Amino acid sequence: GDPEVLAQVERRARERLPALTSAYTAARCIDFYPAGVSKASGLALLADHLGLELRRTAVVGDYYNDLSMFDVAGLAVAMGNAPADVQAAADLVAPSNDEGGAAWALKQALQMSTTELVQEAPPRALRAPVVAQQTYQGH
Repeated sequence: GDPEVLAQVERRARERLPALTSAYTAARCIDFYPAGVSKASGLALLADHLGLELRRTAVVGDYYNDLSMFDVAGLAVAMGNAPADVQAAADLVAPSNDEGGAAWALKQALQMSTTELVQEAPPRALRAPVVAQQTYQGH
């Protein structure tokens, strides 16, 4: 939809249902959730169910609705087609969706040693993301 209309819908929904949380999932799409529900809370539930520490998880995202899980995961990978501020919030920037970026991200996560995934690192906001320089060719 129209960005201005979406902003009005979001504002009105929050006025009428203050317990709602919202997230833009594409340039012209917004999702609404009950308060406390996000990709971060879903990742936390899954990690707990599997007996994993959040710092031992890796996530891949391409839009603003992914930022909450970037904040809690051990490794955050943004797709090359993600908005610049989403890429800046990630540890790694993969090639775009059309260039095999998801496969590249998975390979990077699997190649990282346990030590790399659990080591104490500076807050993500203080680190610059590592950006892939080429299309992933599956090697």
